[in-house]
Amino acid sequence: MSVNYKKDFPFFNKNKNWVYLDSAATCLKPNVVIEAVLDYYTNYSTNPHNFDSKIGYKTNSIIEETRTLTQKLINAKNVKEIIFTPGTTFSINQMALGLVDLLSADDEIVLTYHEHAANILPWYEMVKQKKANIKYLEYKDNEIDINSIENVVNKNTKFVSIAHITNVFGYQNNIKKIVKKIRSISKDIIIGIDAAQSAGHAIIDVQDWDIDFLVFSGHKIYGPTGIGVLWVKENLITKIKPILLGGSMGNNVCVNSLSYEAKNFPHNLEGGTPNVAGIFGLNAALKYMMKIGVENIYKHESEIRNYAIKKFETVLKEKVIIHNKNAHGTTLVFSIKGVNSHDATSHLGHINNIVMRSGEHCAKILKNRIGDEKMIRASFALYSSKEDVDILVDAIKNENDYLGDIF
Repeated sequence: MSVNYKKDFPFFNKNKNWVYLDSAATCLKPNVVIEAVLDYYTNYSTNPHNFDSKIGYKTNSIIEETRTLTQKLINAKNVKEIIFTPGTTFSINQMALGLVDLLSADDEIVLTYHEHAANILPWYEMVKQKKANIKYLEYKDNEIDINSIENVVNKNTKFVSIAHITNVFGYQNNIKKIVKKIRSISKDIIIGIDAAQSAGHAIIDVQDWDIDFLVFSGHKIYGPTGIGVLWVKENLITKIKPILLGGSMGNNVCVNSLSYEAKNFPHNLEGGTPNVAGIFGLNAALKYMMKIGVENIYKHESEIRNYAIKKFETVLKEKVIIHNKNAHGTTLVFSIKGVNSHDATSHLGHINNIVMRSGEHCAKILKNRIGDEKMIRASFALYSSKEDVDILVDAIKNENDYLGDIF
């Protein structure tokens, strides 16, 4: 019997008749996370850079504990490799723009067509500045085609940045296998992983994967918005030029010079007062997930997703097209035959109180590959239930009742 996790999320106390199926965009927050944020503002509310009081010292201790929890989640070697940022987008910008000086005109950056905008636009800006080139790995059977890597990656490749689990279809890549192939071509390539859709849903092991950097956001793992993580391998971190300069960086400032010392990392990449409340909330979110277990979270989400596929294929087989049946992620991407995706989600949201996502889903260049923008994404989380799926299926089954007048 499935555990009822809805009780942990106060959203459902205020919105009893709502079905939330947009967790790939942002997760709802459990009580423990909300209480942790409130705890900071109520009982601490101090700058962690001030060690001259017990409260300031305690604040800093919780921040460093959160760094350690993050290290454990992704199996980082050193806690100093964990950098707090405003989120995935900032983290990738920091890597791309912070390492732009490593790129030359003849170099290449390798992505895939399935990447989120946050893992496309910063690299576009990078090649624009340096007049370099971007190439793309191909997908086959719901993951990056290993055999195609040697046709794309070569001695001119400087960076490879790909998603562990893709934003739209939820395709999960075998990162260890992919990295091993890339390293066989060149050991000097800097390899980054966008884990925004996999952190909290799949096992991440940055050491076993042999990658150079990894990013994810707190709000997609039941934490607050405005807080994210950038993990960078220790031997690379000193090469990164901060894109945000300010206090607490621990850098050497002279009258006409500025330098960054390795001993001050990760703080060299955390200029200014951090989102302390966000870190408190992330701390609680990490503890909440770890108590349940990432494997159990994914097991629950997969159970709901499989149930949804079964219901779609039986009750809605004449009405819907499923686009990612064999994916391993937590999304179910589908179209309602003859109905514009935006019209469908708008009516389902306003009339049936079902929250989903439609359109490009921020995968800016994927539409050029699949030729179909009429897609709806339902994404599942701990609090998703079979009852939620039943409500969705019934609403789509009766969609003519409220969509008929549009056409």
